[in-house]
Amino acid sequence: MIEREITLSLPNCADTSATATVVERSLAARLVRAGVALVSLWGAAAVCVFVPLLHFVLVPALFVLGPVVAALRLFERVSLVAVRGACPRCAVERVFHASGRFRDGRTLHCDGCGNDLALRSRPPADASM
Repeated sequence: MIEREITLSLPNCADTSATATVVERSLAARLVRAGVALVSLWGAAAVCVFVPLLHFVLVPALFVLGPVVAALRLFERVSLVAVRGACPRCAVERVFHASGRFRDGRTLHCDGCGNDLALRSRPPADASM
């Protein structure tokens, strides 16, 4: 796991600095994750064949969802695990648990004030020159 310096921003509030904990995955790890997702969803589709009435919806949905989720997992190079920092609105130091792709502009929910905070990568130190 790697920590990256980021900022948390909210309209009409000063940005605050935070630290994002991310996982960078190799191609092999991403292939394993994609394979596990595909096999799991197709396995669930195979089990749902025996569920009366629901199998008309569940089996096709899980069969189509398998490759979609596998592709999403395959292209997710950097995953966000958590963000530690102060909310710009309530100014309380928190740990925001998250999952999914790490990207600039992603939103996190503050449990204290109920706002959705935008996650921004910090610009390089020499960018102001």
